[in-house]
Amino acid sequence: LCEHEGKVYYQDFNHEKYLCVMNPDGTDKRVITEEVPQAIQVEGDYVYYIVDDAESSYYNRIKRVKKEGGEAELLGNEKAGSMLVTKEGIFFTGGDGIMRMEADGSKEETLAVSDGTRDYGWLCIYGDSIISGGVLGEKSLRAVKLDGGEEVTLYDGFMYPQIDGDKLYCAGKQGKLTEISVTTGEQRTWNSVYVNRSVCYDEKLYYTNGRQLGVVDTVEGKERIMYPKDNGNELATLELYGVAANRLFFTEKEKEDTEKFGCQ
Repeated sequence: LCEHEGKVYYQDFNHEKYLCVMNPDGTDKRVITEEVPQAIQVEGDYVYYIVDDAESSYYNRIKRVKKEGGEAELLGNEKAGSMLVTKEGIFFTGGDGIMRMEADGSKEETLAVSDGTRDYGWLCIYGDSIISGGVLGEKSLRAVKLDGGEEVTLYDGFMYPQIDGDKLYCAGKQGKLTEISVTTGEQRTWNSVYVNRSVCYDEKLYYTNGRQLGVVDTVEGKERIMYPKDNGNELATLELYGVAANRLFFTEKEKEDTEKFGCQ
């Protein structure tokens, strides 16, 4: 899910999980393309996404489609696990490492290759480097230059990185939220905040721990639970999809495996 020029682009659970667009208040909703997307991002005139349909021959492949709809283009030759679209190109985890290609899918190249002890995911950019955090095997935050070069380990024992200004937010020991200053290396841990998915938006970090949605004011350091206000439904699982137009979008999966899409 992402916001661009006053529109919200998202995976609509009421339309076979297709790629859709709507106004922030839910009006003027329409299907852009009848494919199941993940990692939705908008750059220029295009919506970029990874196909998230295991029955599709394009499963885990990167595509783009015009914002107004039409035929989607297949980009590159590799499958992708995660993706970050920038003006400098598309960065994604593919093959055995981190890869980059132009916005039209050309000039595909490998920036970093795993030695077999770690995976790559949760990409974010700081300065001239791309930072990744593995979730399988060796859990560490690593960085490599946007144009390739030597890969370096930044911090061990962390995953799910998010950059906001010069602060790096991630899940540390036991999943506790940790803030790391990129410039000084100083660390701060919120002992009462557990995260498995987070999004930085307007000097706040929104997160889910699987049962509740919460927010941390990254300036004042205050935290609070947004939904639900009690201890949460032990039979339900919350998944955070993103923040757009001052709204928090998430799904709530009940025990019966039915999903509800909502915003807060």
